[in-house]
Amino acid sequence: MLAKIRNILIITNTKDVKFFSNLLGNGNDLGIKITYIDQKRPNGLPEAFIVGENFIKKNNVALILGDNFFYGQGFTHRLEKYKELSFGAKVFLYTVNNPQDYGVAEVKNDKIVNITEKPKKPKTNYAITGLYFFDNKVVEYAKRLKPSKRNELEIIDLLKIYQKKIIYHLILLVEAALGLIQELQKIYYRHQSLFLQLKIDKD
Repeated sequence: MLAKIRNILIITNTKDVKFFSNLLGNGNDLGIKITYIDQKRPNGLPEAFIVGENFIKKNNVALILGDNFFYGQGFTHRLEKYKELSFGAKVFLYTVNNPQDYGVAEVKNDKIVNITEKPKKPKTNYAITGLYFFDNKVVEYAKRLKPSKRNELEIIDLLKIYQKKIIYHLILLVEAALGLIQELQKIYYRHQSLFLQLKIDKD
C-alpha cells in the first residue's frame, strides 16, 4: 500500500484462505482490491508468478513475503520510486549478523555480482529480503525454472536469471525482520505503539 499498489493478490494454503478472507475481505475498507488464490502445496516462491499469471497479465509485479517486516525513514519514497520499473528486477538488501541463514548477495561497484543461498561461509552480510520488484518477464522466467534438491522452485535461481542481464539496485534499510521468529518478535516489542495504533485505527 505504501508503494500505491492497489491491486493485491494473496497466495496462501487452503487452510488459511478463509482466515485471510474473513480478516481482510475484498479490500474495499482499505482502499484496495484483494484477490485470493489457494495454493495446494508450497512449491517455492517463484510459483507465485505461475499461479498468479492471470492476475499479473501484462503488468510488472511486486512480491513481498508475509513474514517480512520493513520500517525506516524514507521507505515509502523508495517503494514508490522502485515501483516505476521499466525492465529487470529490483531487490532490497539488509545487513544482518547471521547471513548464513539467508540468501546472500555479493556487491561490487553497485552491482550484485553473485548470489548464494544460505552459504556456510558468507562473503558478505547483505541478506536478500523478501521484497522484490520484477518486470513482466518474471512469469516466463519462473516457468523455465527446474525444481531444486528440495523439490521446489527457488527464488535465488530466478534472481540469477536477472543477474546475468540486469543491473540490480542496492538499498539498505533502517530496520527489517526477514522471516525468523526471533527477529519478528524483536520488531514487535520495539514498535508496540505502532501496532497498537494500527489496531485502534482498525477498531
